[in-house]
Amino acid sequence: MNFARLHVRQLWLSKIKAREFDSVLSTPPCSSFTRAMWANKLGPSPMRSYNHPKGFPWLKGSRKLLAEAGSLLADFSFAAVRAQARHAGASVLMEQPEDLGAVKNGPWPGQRPASMWQFPQHSDIAGMPGMASRAFHQHSFGTDYPKPTRFLVKLGNESHTAFYDGLPQFDSAGYYTGPLPKCSEASQSLVRKRGDASFRTTGTAAWPPQLCEWVAQEIISFHIGKAGAEISQAGVSSSAPVIATAGDSTSASSVATGTDTLEAVQSSETLEPKFRAGFGPPRQVNTPGKRSSYHDGAGLASPGRWDPDRRRFQTSAAWVSLRKDILEIATRHLQDIDLQRTCWNMAVRKQALFQDNLVKEVQDRIAQWCVSEGSSWSKQELLTIADGQPFLLKLLSEVLRLAGDPDWAFLLQAEIGLPAGITVPLPRTPEVYEEQTSWRLDLDAEAMGEEMALNYSSVDEHKDYVYKFFDEEVSEGLMIKMSRAEFDKKYQGKSAIAALAVLFNAITGKLRIIHDATNKVRVNNRIKCLDKQRMPGAKEKFYILHYYKSRGVVLFSVLGDVSKAHRRFKYLEVEHGFLACQVDPKDDLIYVNKVGTFGVGSASYWWGRIFGASVRVTYQLLGPENPAEILVFADDIEVIGPDRAGRRAIVLTYLFLVAFGNPFKWEKQRGGLKVDWIGLHTDYTVYKLGISEDRCAWLVGWCTEVEVSCSVWPRVMAAGLGRLCYTANALFWERPFLGPIYAWVSSVGGLDRKVAVPWAIKFILGWIASRLRADGRLQDPPSITGEAVELFRSDAKAEGGKAWIGAWETRFSLDPKKCRWFYLEVTRDWAPWAFSKKDPNRVIAALELLGNLTAIMVFGNSWPRDRRGKCIGTGISDNLGNTYIVAKGMTTKYPITLILMELSEQLRSRGMEMSVTWKRRDENQEADDLTNLVFEKFSPELEVKVDPLNLKWLVLPGLMKSSELLYKQIVERRASKGFEAVPTTAKFLRKKLLSPW
Repeated sequence: MNFARLHVRQLWLSKIKAREFDSVLSTPPCSSFTRAMWANKLGPSPMRSYNHPKGFPWLKGSRKLLAEAGSLLADFSFAAVRAQARHAGASVLMEQPEDLGAVKNGPWPGQRPASMWQFPQHSDIAGMPGMASRAFHQHSFGTDYPKPTRFLVKLGNESHTAFYDGLPQFDSAGYYTGPLPKCSEASQSLVRKRGDASFRTTGTAAWPPQLCEWVAQEIISFHIGKAGAEISQAGVSSSAPVIATAGDSTSASSVATGTDTLEAVQSSETLEPKFRAGFGPPRQVNTPGKRSSYHDGAGLASPGRWDPDRRRFQTSAAWVSLRKDILEIATRHLQDIDLQRTCWNMAVRKQALFQDNLVKEVQDRIAQWCVSEGSSWSKQELLTIADGQPFLLKLLSEVLRLAGDPDWAFLLQAEIGLPAGITVPLPRTPEVYEEQTSWRLDLDAEAMGEEMALNYSSVDEHKDYVYKFFDEEVSEGLMIKMSRAEFDKKYQGKSAIAALAVLFNAITGKLRIIHDATNKVRVNNRIKCLDKQRMPGAKEKFYILHYYKSRGVVLFSVLGDVSKAHRRFKYLEVEHGFLACQVDPKDDLIYVNKVGTFGVGSASYWWGRIFGASVRVTYQLLGPENPAEILVFADDIEVIGPDRAGRRAIVLTYLFLVAFGNPFKWEKQRGGLKVDWIGLHTDYTVYKLGISEDRCAWLVGWCTEVEVSCSVWPRVMAAGLGRLCYTANALFWERPFLGPIYAWVSSVGGLDRKVAVPWAIKFILGWIASRLRADGRLQDPPSITGEAVELFRSDAKAEGGKAWIGAWETRFSLDPKKCRWFYLEVTRDWAPWAFSKKDPNRVIAALELLGNLTAIMVFGNSWPRDRRGKCIGTGISDNLGNTYIVAKGMTTKYPITLILMELSEQLRSRGMEMSVTWKRRDENQEADDLTNLVFEKFSPELEVKVDPLNLKWLVLPGLMKSSELLYKQIVERRASKGFEAVPTTAKFLRKKLLSPW
């Protein structure tokens, strides 16, 4: 979250003002305020003072930017605290170092450093009801240094002997007089002295554990009561760190107070809306080490997010009768008693199978049913096609309303026009979408770009095509053509003429016109989508495959593509002027879009919302007797039917979507038991997912070409890596192998010349190519069960230039006397990477993961597979960072990336999945004892003697030496300066040198 951006600050202030939070804690960065700068000249010089609290006027460059950022965040923090303090029953806390007044010693005696507590907002807020300003020494909470600190706080009647109430006080010379007395008990100073390797303040920004615990208990007590605080205290060890400090493997914002930390982070569960389209929790999708929510592309209110037998349908007699009547109409018109033949034809015929009279009768029946159910619209009104768009919006809205869907009303607004989000803000729809909290562009509702941007050169090459296409759009009512004088008179400066570009599809030979609403005109910078729309991908496909495979159900699929999807809705007329373009600047003609425009930020949002509504109403019309899985990705749709009833549902799904006005490109419709959709290939005959034969052949060819090449263009390498990364969404076992490639590509990305390909990169690409050749383009779905069996506990230790790993098997028992175990010293002869940074202690995370890996290789051969050929395992480690690395499946850090690659291959070769669960060191004592060579808790007879040289390594031997050299080159290149600037023509290099796939 970048609070330096205006729209982010505005968003969170609006949340606070709307009282979305019970408690607000603010700890703005104080690096440009720190008093340590005034102590001596061994570090950076001061950036601000009492007389210049917002920064010295002579600051330049990065120091000026740092001071400005510090002032901005200070003002934002005070604004947030003030907004929260106004709410009755709300708590708030702001923390900063105490303002200790003028310095007595050092290069600037008598000078007074700046402090946030000198800002006028401090005293104003401190005087608000319930607020207090209190000073204390962090030494009172367990540190060995004083660190005078101040809280601006509202927490009820909190009390602590360390606190001293009142604003900072000073004498006439500006020296500090209270209220905080001097701390005489602390043994350490934070002032940097000559000979120090680093700043002593490094790592002290994080609160000490005792202070974290006290604040947490006070917040719980304030909002829940003392009983709640006591319960919370009983559940947390007083010695457990609750905020990560510098040097931890997680970020400082991570909270780690128990064994469920990783699961909470991995789930990324959004707050479910009040409306639920199913019973119980929605589906959860799994990839190895990671668990997240299932999304079908139709929003949070879609029944498709639940398993078929848990979906919530309208089951009244009226709904049952409507479904029965529509099925009778469809079978009569199609002359297909159970719609099976029609389903087969839809997969191969590539033509419309629904005649107009069939569609009309279905529409009439639905409209008549709405009237009978009390609709305020007449049948004729419900059947009206909205002007300038193909949808029966009133009919769609009314059926959604009668189905209880929460997002039916916006469709009535769509008849008039929907906001583009430029001058009319986009809405927030919490019942259907998660909240969007970050944006790629630097958004500003008042952003003023240039009036006009010149077209890209590709337009000149296809000018006749663009004129012809636009004139057709005008005749269809999608655009308006006018002279420049008419344009200026009508919109009076509330306008923008965006640049156009024409993209050529080398595969289909077709042209596509792009309206660039970002470059120069900055129209997209004014559009803020508040709803996050999620689309399905490999995870959802894997879920479907596993779900139906485990039930022995045959699947059939039919794919569809909506014609001109993003241009099927109208924008509000008041914003049309911002959607203009011009084919030739020498021409007086201006073309103005009236409808959704590809290249305008809100176009995909509104299309997704309309089509999502169509999908949700389709689920209700199908009912429980016609099960289907509907996946929507932009304008592409896949309808998957389980067994005979599902194939009938496929036909009805497309019939319903057509009846509500969705126009399909029937020539693109296809389907069967093996399909390609959004770049993924699914083989329903064997329940596997991956990439198509053509894409596999391309990747094998590209990997082989780079492998045998002496050099490669960095941009070509980056483009190929992007395709590998997309492939890894389905072939997730390949993901760990991309880490070193990412690291290398990022280090050479600024060069506009060919670079030599390191041997390690060649080895990895050769490995991937060989796997793809060996029928590795398809993969079985991972297990969808969330239950995992604990298999082992491991630990690692590095001390005095030596290192050890150890583990014990917990699959059968948690009694160490009954379990197999091993310990192993890590030496240079078999793990030279552990000494690549001289001291093994600097690669402790890699050693921890090596312990997990070795445990699998030592114990894993005897672990059983279940009937799906999977063994779900959890390894226990006290290294929290590795839990995230294993869950993500990739890292660019050396040498841990090597261990992760070997771990991935060992798991794949055993048909296993494994996650790593974090436990505090005191809860992993037995494994810790093994690395300390303390074996009293274990049975000598169950020790497994391990010779690391005889273990069956799969990847590491081939990468040992070459990878170390690779990462040395990466570090050296990143440290070097003066990369050559890439000329503008080089941005097209990728298109010229990479063939389509």
